[in-house]
Amino acid sequence: MPVDGVTFDFRAPWYLLLLGLLPLVWWLARRSLTGLSMPRRWCSLALRAAVLLLMVLALAETRLLKRNERLAVIFVIDRSESIPAEQREAARQYVVETARARDERREDMVGVVAFGKVAGIEVLPRPEPLELESFVTLIEPDATDMAAAVRLAVAAFPEGTGKRIVLLSDGNENRESVLEEVRNARAQGVTVDVVPIAYSYDAEVSLEKLLVDPEVNVGQPFRVRVVVDSTRETEANLRLFEDGVLVSGADARLKLRPGRNVFDFERRFDLSGKHDFEARVEPLSPADDGVLQNNSAFGFTFIQGEPRVLLCAEEPELDQPLVEALNAEKIAVKVVTPDFLPRAIEEYYEYQAIILSNVGAHELSEEQMLIFESLVKSVGLGFAMIGGEDSFGAGGYQGTPVERLLPVDMEIKQRKVLPNGALAMVVHSCELGNGNFWARQVIQKAIAILSPRDYAGVLYFDNRGQDTWLFPMTPVSQRQMMLSRLRGFDPGDMMSFQGIMQMALTGLQSTPASIKHMIVLSDGDPSMPAARLVNAIRAQRITNSTICYGAHGGIPPGMQQLAQQGGGKFYYLQSPQDLPEIFVREATTVQKALISEERFVPNLHSRGALLQGIDADLPPLDGYVLTSPKELASLLILHPPGAEDPTQDPVLAAWTYGLGKSIAFTSDAGRRWGKDWARWSGYQRFWGQCVRWISRQRSEDRFRITRSIEGDVGLVTIDAITPDGQFVNGLQFEGKVVSPDFESQAVAVRQVSPGRYVAELPASKRGTYTVSMSYERGGQPSTLLTGLSVPYSAEYRRLETNREVLRQVAAAGGGKYHEDPAAAAENADFFARDFPVTREVQDVWRALLAAAVVLFFADVFVRRVVVDYRKVALEGLRRAAALVRGRPRAAAPSDARLATLLERKAKLREAAAARYQPRRGEAAAEGRKAAPPPAAAAAATDATVALAPGAGAGAAAPPAAPGRKAAEERREEKAEEASYTARLLEAKRRALRREKGDGSK
Repeated sequence: MPVDGVTFDFRAPWYLLLLGLLPLVWWLARRSLTGLSMPRRWCSLALRAAVLLLMVLALAETRLLKRNERLAVIFVIDRSESIPAEQREAARQYVVETARARDERREDMVGVVAFGKVAGIEVLPRPEPLELESFVTLIEPDATDMAAAVRLAVAAFPEGTGKRIVLLSDGNENRESVLEEVRNARAQGVTVDVVPIAYSYDAEVSLEKLLVDPEVNVGQPFRVRVVVDSTRETEANLRLFEDGVLVSGADARLKLRPGRNVFDFERRFDLSGKHDFEARVEPLSPADDGVLQNNSAFGFTFIQGEPRVLLCAEEPELDQPLVEALNAEKIAVKVVTPDFLPRAIEEYYEYQAIILSNVGAHELSEEQMLIFESLVKSVGLGFAMIGGEDSFGAGGYQGTPVERLLPVDMEIKQRKVLPNGALAMVVHSCELGNGNFWARQVIQKAIAILSPRDYAGVLYFDNRGQDTWLFPMTPVSQRQMMLSRLRGFDPGDMMSFQGIMQMALTGLQSTPASIKHMIVLSDGDPSMPAARLVNAIRAQRITNSTICYGAHGGIPPGMQQLAQQGGGKFYYLQSPQDLPEIFVREATTVQKALISEERFVPNLHSRGALLQGIDADLPPLDGYVLTSPKELASLLILHPPGAEDPTQDPVLAAWTYGLGKSIAFTSDAGRRWGKDWARWSGYQRFWGQCVRWISRQRSEDRFRITRSIEGDVGLVTIDAITPDGQFVNGLQFEGKVVSPDFESQAVAVRQVSPGRYVAELPASKRGTYTVSMSYERGGQPSTLLTGLSVPYSAEYRRLETNREVLRQVAAAGGGKYHEDPAAAAENADFFARDFPVTREVQDVWRALLAAAVVLFFADVFVRRVVVDYRKVALEGLRRAAALVRGRPRAAAPSDARLATLLERKAKLREAAAARYQPRRGEAAAEGRKAAPPPAAAAAATDATVALAPGAGAGAAAPPAAPGRKAAEERREEKAEEASYTARLLEAKRRALRREKGDGSK
């Protein structure tokens, strides 16, 4: 119902039927209000009807819809790098000019959203003139996401305004679909106009793709195809790199024709493995190339041959027996030290398994460990860790990604006698930049390496000039307490090591640990401890290492000598970045308690598929590293139970982790503890079967795999066709993809037609994506391994305005498509009132309910309180006049009847007081009398005494009994009260008669 531009609406109109109760309420109320005067009765009836009406309107959820002609326009500007800089600047100027047409009288608002790969608000919608000198929003210009920009603009509109989006773009979206987002905006009353940013590159050379077969057999020739796109005829150099090396003869000057140009390179490999290719095109004239980001492409292929494994060992010469045994089993082995491990995940694809032999965790980076975990879990590569004094828990692998993929825990849980260690850290402040910060970092690293059963303590020179414990030797199970105290850790510059190392010795002596170690971090300035203290530390079988950093004038000889005498190591470093690695290495010293170097004969617990055909009489071993098996691990070889501890620790354990498999052999492969195994007749077969069991199972099916990229989506298509042309249907693939930053996620592989399977994966980042698809065929598990490379963003593939997409956007948004932006700047009226009328919606049911409550109490007031409103008004006028004159008016009763009653009441009260006041002599006599006994008082109450007849006024009357006197007084009081009430009523009647007789009053 419109009223002056305001429309009433109801969310729940069915409640309006309750208005039919108004007549009934009116009738009932009239009967219950018969005792009221006519004006009060009608007033109460009106109030009750209003209360009912307001409550019904509140229940119906009444709303006010107010027409609003205010307009908000948000300009959405494409700032992606595919648009030339001149056109981006022209778009900015266009927005500033057209925004001046806003209607200031109606307070139209203008806002700006800029976008590339992400969108950001440059200017919130506001009624002030637009000022846009430059763009400050970070939008990552290597992609275009128009959908995100439109979504952000819709969210930025203020309520109660007309809404219009003006989109300025080249239309080359490569993220989400903008049409769906525009349709959603239109459904919310937003109009979308489109202004194309028109451009094209007259001269542009781009390398569209590099094509190579993903899998090739050893010795099989294959072709590397490079596709180059050019807008004009020009000359360019095309270079092909193979594993980072320029291929001979590939550097040639080529003539490019307009359109696509295809070039082929023949290649062949005689060794198995993975090989990477990169192609680069370089026009001879820089003027022939407008965008440089699209001048390269990548690809790789797998050369199939005998299985290959990567063996990493800190001392490779000691693992020569293992290498020879695997070679004899026709398994190719590449041996590297930790420093030469591949750094990129795709460099591991040529191997079927990775073996770590006695490599400490401090030799590997966190990134390398994450690569190992991704390769096993998502690609299906095998992994084996072989023991030694620097492996498993003794090598500091607690809590690392490597521990997660192994079938054993570094934590010892099942043994009755738990070996442990204790580490005391003495920290001294130094002049090295952020020295105390680095000290906190390395202590945190050490605490992370230690197990909960180990002990740790930190000593330092505090700001009060005293040697003190930050926390004493404490079980590392209280790790959180230790880390919290480290936050405020601020060591000072101590003078001497004597006192603080004595405290460390005392703390370590009282600690129940089998291995005890002390680390001193200092710049070497404090005086060295006495020789007696150093000898006492050695006598307690406590080792001591020193780390010197920030020293003055070269290597302090005292620090080096202290480490030599303490049986530890000395480290001298210039860069604090080396501290964490060194400290982790030292912290693992206390983990040597996990090593058992007793000679034993292991027990063959279970064969499984891994140990089929292996002799049960195993040779002895001279040591192993203690571990605990995980719940789902298969235990194959165990340490025999001891006399004091019946626990059987794992020597060989295996399990499946994701798509891959891993094993843990807690002894070594012949370098120290397993020399008898190296001479064992079953040694070669044992390791051959172990490595083959964990190795990634390659598919023997020669399926055809094609790869492509569409926007930010990578497509992997598998055509499963047998050699005789039969389709292979019903395969259940389990797909995994590893992104360039080692993030792993599942990929759905679906069958789309006979023998054809398609996997879609996100491919928005530059780099190589590895795709592995595991399946079973004929009961045999197989894995297809492939990948695709994203050399550059899709932003640089299409370099011209996509007008068709922009026209579709304008049509879906209900707006206009401005073919000529130059003319649109003059004629486009973005602030015209042709937008859908908006109404500001306001719920009023709360106000209606509050009004009903107020009127309810007003009704109560009208029925219960009688007010002479005429006299109240006159009295108010009199008081106001008195205030104006400045003389306070004497207070007077407003009613003559009331004044008469009050005067009569005062007189009667005075008479009663005089009548009951005792004479002075009687009061004195009564005061002198003694109180009668209770019995006499009771008798006197019942007695009657009569006055002698003829007694005069002055004669003394005989004293009355106390009981009779009290009874007489009560009778007189009642009579007086009755007389007083009667007199009041009579006075009221007289006043009424006077008022009726005098009509002027």
